[in-house]
Formats: sequence, structure tokens, C-alpha cells
Amino acid sequence: MSVTMNKKIALFTDLHLGIHQNSLFWHGVALKWTDWFVSELEKKNIKDIIFMGDFFDHRDEVAVNTLHVGYQVLSKLKEYNIIMIPGNHDSFYRDHAEINSLNIVQGWSNIQLLNKTSQLMLGTKLATFVPWGGDVNKVPKSDYVFGHLEINTFRLHGTKVCDKGIEPTSVLNLSPRVYSGHFHLRDKREYQNSYINYVGNPFEMNFGDINNQKGVYILDLNNDTEEFITNDISPKHCKIFASEVANTDVKKYKQSIANNIVKLIVDIKISADAIDKIQKNIILYKPALCTVEFLLNINDIDMLKDISADMSGVNIENSITQFVNNLEIKEKKELISECLGYYNNIK
Repeated sequence: MSVTMNKKIALFTDLHLGIHQNSLFWHGVALKWTDWFVSELEKKNIKDIIFMGDFFDHRDEVAVNTLHVGYQVLSKLKEYNIIMIPGNHDSFYRDHAEINSLNIVQGWSNIQLLNKTSQLMLGTKLATFVPWGGDVNKVPKSDYVFGHLEINTFRLHGTKVCDKGIEPTSVLNLSPRVYSGHFHLRDKREYQNSYINYVGNPFEMNFGDINNQKGVYILDLNNDTEEFITNDISPKHCKIFASEVANTDVKKYKQSIANNIVKLIVDIKISADAIDKIQKNIILYKPALCTVEFLLNINDIDMLKDISADMSGVNIENSITQFVNNLEIKEKKELISECLGYYNNIK
């Protein structure tokens, strides 16, 4: 099958609508990013887009407000020709993508959804599209691969490396030019006359994304070159350690704090009043969000010194839910359910 596309195509992946428990804040980040994306495409007169999986964040259900935001995002892109493949977060089954949340776009005149490994002609170039779990064993070699792939030796996040995926050589047997979603850290590796490029998520979504520049790629099919456009409008994540600011002002972090997501890391023994003071100083510089994480055992910090605490008005269920939601984990709903279950059994 041949698809009419211009010489330049925009590539992005891993939007993860619905992250952080369908947070309204993160819905806003996604919509603002989409407006920025459209403005960049207009500047370069680009009308074609390839999306490489994980449009939604939750594989088992999509909240109504998140579904609405998904509709808004795609409506903003209605003037563009889009090829989409499902990622693992879009797919109901863990090993293939035939049943997925992106099936709702079937029938949109500007969107082509590929639920199985497929090959299309993009102008004069043959491209292989590999959704989550797609078969890569019996596919003729092509000019490009666009996939949602789990490739060994690439970083999952932070310092953790994938060791249970497919070998780089297996993917490079399909094409010398491979672009993929799935892992959020932007990472390009060049081999002899070939490369694998993890495009990365379009904006930072948690503290594991720190120091990994986000944005979108523009692929020029005419000369097989790429251009990376830096996303400079979405909030970034910033860690501030109490040991560095306990006896000073946080002013040196002013630029990192403003409109960004800040976590105060309590890594020294310090009073509750001192923690509160640092937080207030951070808030003066208007972060988008600000949370606290304790590296020390909470019992090592004299949080209640000289304080007469009345806990009678504390809603334990809400406190458990808020605490878990602030953790950097994916299965928050399951953990909240288990914790509330334990609490209700002992109260």
C-alpha cells in the first residue's frame, strides 16, 4: 500500500494521556504541548505525522476526561495526515495490539491506524510499522522501521537497562534506519551504516526524565536526514536537596523552580519547621507543583518536636491515597487498593 506523504514527516511517541491518575494538570500540559507542536509544524509547512505508540497511559481503562482530552488532541491535529501504531499502554493484551484503545480513531479520514506489522510506501520509500507485539520475523527489508519496540541494552529509565527484549541486530536486519517509541529516554545509537533512534516522550513526565531533552523529530525522506526540535514550553522536573539549602536561600534555583515540578529531598536531619520554611521559599518562585520526599527514616527526623499534634481530624484514607499518588510508580491504583485494604482490616 502506498501513502501520500510529503518529503518531511514529524515523528513523536508516548504521549501517555491520563498519567498521574488522570491529572487535570497533566491534561493541560498535553494540550499546551499539542498547540506548540502544531505551531512548529506550521513553521516548517509539514502536514504528515507518524505516532509510535502509547497515546493513552492506562491499558485496562481510559477515564472519560482523559478520553475527552484525547479527542481534543486529535482535533487539533485534524488538518494533518497521521499514521498511528498502538503501544503496550494502548493494548489490552500484553503480547499483541489487536485490541487497543486507539481503535476509536478508526474512520477518521486523516488517520491510518496499523494494529499489525505492516509495510507502506511513503512516497518512494518502503517503511515497516511495528506496533506493540508485532511480528518482525517474516518482514522484507525496508528503508525505515517505525515501531514500539523493546530492544536490549537500551535504557528503560534512569540507569535500568532492558535485558529481556529483542536484539539490536534483529531490528537492524529489518532496516538500517529504526525509529521507536516505548522507552522514554531519547537515545540514538549508530552502528555501521545504520542506527536505532528512541525518539523519547515529547515532554518530561516524571523525575526519571531529568536531563533528557524532550521534543519531536522531523524526518526528511528526500535525503534521509533528521532534525530534532527542542520542546522548551513544557514543565521540567527539578530536585532540591535540603542539605544544600537548609542554611541558605533557594534563590539560586529560581530559574529551575518557576513553572516547573519541584521535589524537595529531605536528606538531612531537620525540623518540621525548617522543612516548612524551605517549602515556603520554593513556593515564592511559583513552581507548577511542589512535593517533599524523605530520604531519611521519618523516625530519624524530629517532626513533632515542640508540637502538640491533634490527629483526630486527619482522614487516613485520603492521606494514604495522596501519599501513593506522589510516588514515582505506575501501578498506583493497585497499591492504593492494597493499602486501604490493610488499613480497613486493622482500624
